[in-house]
Amino acid sequence: MSSLKTQTCGWRRRISAIACEVILRWIASGERAMVIGIGVNLNLAPAREQGLVGGFERPAVSLDEVLGRDINRGDFAAALITNLFARRSDWTEKGSDWTVARWAVKWGTLNERVTVTDGGAEITGIARKVDARGFLHIETADGELVRVVSGDAS
Repeated sequence: MSSLKTQTCGWRRRISAIACEVILRWIASGERAMVIGIGVNLNLAPAREQGLVGGFERPAVSLDEVLGRDINRGDFAAALITNLFARRSDWTEKGSDWTVARWAVKWGTLNERVTVTDGGAEITGIARKVDARGFLHIETADGELVRVVSGDAS
């Protein structure tokens, strides 16, 4: 899982998350498929006012709070889908190495302290790189570089 964070109130707060899973079996056309789950906090301000959001150690932030205006869900969904198709074209035309390298630069968490949880396991260290297959590599306190295949990074 990946997330986009924003710097507010002196520390980073999560604004969105993306989970991708490649389907390992071949589909009828002979291509692999990927399932992408995307969650974006668009308009949390009204929910905060009603006391429906809170109680987290590191609370989320929403796009309306960052931009200072309400976000139209339909317009946002249309822009998101348009950009997903553009990125798919980039991936098929330029390859996965180019796509992963571009994403890694924009991720915003490289060379920062992260904790990845996957089930009951937890790895904490410095996010050093994302390899060509999209796996995160974390440098632990003892200097070991650990490849993370799945988990929630925060």
